[in-house]
Amino acid sequence: MTTQPEIFEAAEITLESDWFAVCANRENWEKWLAIAKEQAPDCYDEWTCLEACDGCKDLDGCWCNEMDYPATVNPVLKECGMPGMACMGMGQSEH
Repeated sequence: MTTQPEIFEAAEITLESDWFAVCANRENWEKWLAIAKEQAPDCYDEWTCLEACDGCKDLDGCWCNEMDYPATVNPVLKECGMPGMACMGMGQSEH
């Protein structure tokens, strides 16, 4: 597993934080979600819609354990600000 640079580990997370910092680890992702829930509820709802991951054994809250990445953040689509699946649908495993 690849680890992110330490600079992202201690990053102050805001609603406008860079995606690399937000997605660097589960703690940053959960901080961002908490901020979004309070400051931008529609954004929070969009990024916590887990329908595509429903039934996947790797889903843990809003986190994909298989990819070690936020479940709704597709590594490619995040640059466009669009939700997707961390595994891009290729790694989904049924319970």
